[in-house]
Amino acid sequence: MARWAPQKQDVLDALATEITTVYPDRAIIAILADDPAESAAFGRDLADAIDAAGRAATVASTFDGASADAVTIVTGPVARDETNLTRSHVQVWLDHGRDEDRALRRSIGIVLDVSDPEHPRRRFADSC
Repeated sequence: MARWAPQKQDVLDALATEITTVYPDRAIIAILADDPAESAAFGRDLADAIDAAGRAATVASTFDGASADAVTIVTGPVARDETNLTRSHVQVWLDHGRDEDRALRRSIGIVLDVSDPEHPRRRFADSC
């Protein structure tokens, strides 16, 4: 029996709704991934979903210049820096189901299993 998995756009739209509801003004979102190109591509897709939800969103490779009334999505290696992580409001980990970086993954707010890029699944990495 095939396992149901949400379409990528559905996951992006749900994240956009969550982010714009919880953070109605300024928000900094860090996208963490092993591959900077994957992080940047996902960041652009999330920015498009946030724009479609009626909020301005930009993708950056630095934490400087975050707008006071927009969502800034930070991607690439700078997003993984621990100092910068504490500056972000939301952290999204693009996980491929591997066991590496387990400690980091548990401290991230949103974990998405992207081992099937067109059907990402949200994982809850709590200890319950």
